[in-house]
Amino acid sequence: SSIVIVGPFSVYLWMVHEIYYNELNAIAGYIVILTMSTSLLLVTMFLLCKTYLIEPGIIPRATSEHPMMGPLNEHDRFCTTCHVVRSAKAKHCSICDNCVNGFDHHCPWVGTCIGERNVRYFVGFVGCAGLLALLCCLV
Repeated sequence: SSIVIVGPFSVYLWMVHEIYYNELNAIAGYIVILTMSTSLLLVTMFLLCKTYLIEPGIIPRATSEHPMMGPLNEHDRFCTTCHVVRSAKAKHCSICDNCVNGFDHHCPWVGTCIGERNVRYFVGFVGCAGLLALLCCLV
């Protein structure tokens, strides 16, 4: 994901440099565009790293030392793969092979599940990446 973001951004910076700095001599505009776009790139990359590094809410598997608890209410379900009782909002990810609380999806771009603990960073990442793409298109 970082290559897909940073690669085109480098081409964008080169184009902005050629147009605003070399051809138009608009140094003030060049500095404003450079500052805004680089700041947005750094925030986007920070949110990508936070989404990847924060554990999404994986439910620990039952072991012989820590046996699973019984169902808490009628909405809880049993996962036959993980051998745990999970809440109604938890789902089993077939790619990660874990049950995740608040499971939304497994994101191939981030490389991890999006669950209750990292969904806010993922939404911020997608929003910032969209703003960065919009800024690159408008300039």
